[in-house]
Amino acid sequence: MQRDTGATWVLIFSILATVGLITGLLVPRRRLWVKATLTQPVVGGRKVKIEYAGLARGEDPGLERAVEQFRTSHLSAIAEQLPSPLFKKGTQ
Repeated sequence: MQRDTGATWVLIFSILATVGLITGLLVPRRRLWVKATLTQPVVGGRKVKIEYAGLARGEDPGLERAVEQFRTSHLSAIAEQLPSPLFKKGTQ
């Protein structure tokens, strides 16, 4: 009788490789951008315009929702960092 001790490791890593491949094929690939530009100076400080964009590989019906969720969470994080009078949420 012969026993191959490496067979267990080969099985484990082949399962991990298969799970990684399936995950890579099923998870949507998206790229999100944030562009912050200074606009005309206002009295007492500067005004920043923030733009959000997204790009998906192929058709992705959830891309607009993903960009909006990212925008909401990003603006919330900014609002927590800045004092209330300095941060005014604009319309897009």
